[in-house]
Amino acid sequence: MVSTTMTVVDGFPRAIERSLLRLKDAATAQSRLPSLGKPYWFTLLVLAAATVLVLALFIGNLTTMVDFATIVSFLTAPILGYLNLKAITSPEVAPEHRPSKSMLLLSWVGLVVLVGFGAIYVASLF
Repeated sequence: MVSTTMTVVDGFPRAIERSLLRLKDAATAQSRLPSLGKPYWFTLLVLAAATVLVLALFIGNLTTMVDFATIVSFLTAPILGYLNLKAITSPEVAPEHRPSKSMLLLSWVGLVVLVGFGAIYVASLF
């Protein structure tokens, strides 16, 4: 768990920084590695604050904290799946490395199922 935690704490801010560089200027993002600049440190601080907040809210009940993490993961899965699909089908991926039409269809079906289950879950809360 310690190595997983350290990987997330370092990797998540690096990924955010790289994404912001990419959105700002694709040519610059391709020409150099992320610099551990302001976006990295800002994301690291936000991640630390969110962690402290979650731990403070659920300090008395570990089961509730695990339930919360599971729900958040479940509801963000369609968003992350869509972003992954957009990345692998982008022009930056060589055509021979992109998924086939049948795999794309399966991906879209999977996204619809994820959104559907998320909607059913949210509707069941009310």
